[in-house]
Amino acid sequence: MWSCTRATKVMACGEKVVASRQFREEVRARHRKIAAIDMESYGVARAAELPKRRYWVIKGVCDLADVKKDDAAHPTAAANAAEVLSAMISGGAFATS
Repeated sequence: MWSCTRATKVMACGEKVVASRQFREEVRARHRKIAAIDMESYGVARAAELPKRRYWVIKGVCDLADVKKDDAAHPTAAANAAEVLSAMISGGAFATS
């Protein structure tokens, strides 16, 4: 059974899928606050960079970026991310005034 912890942490993002414990540890050694590595948000960040748009990434992390990566926890991670987004919207996190 999967369990989850909701937290706000620093996430690295880049253009490549990471499935290497060694790479993950090298990144962590250089940037000790990084809790996760993500590929999908890299595209969002790049698209927002040129027009200088603000953006948010709400990510349900569901694997350890190692050779055991699979899709088993994706539904739970997606549901958790959606719940966090809903709470943020309800709480006024994106209010413009």
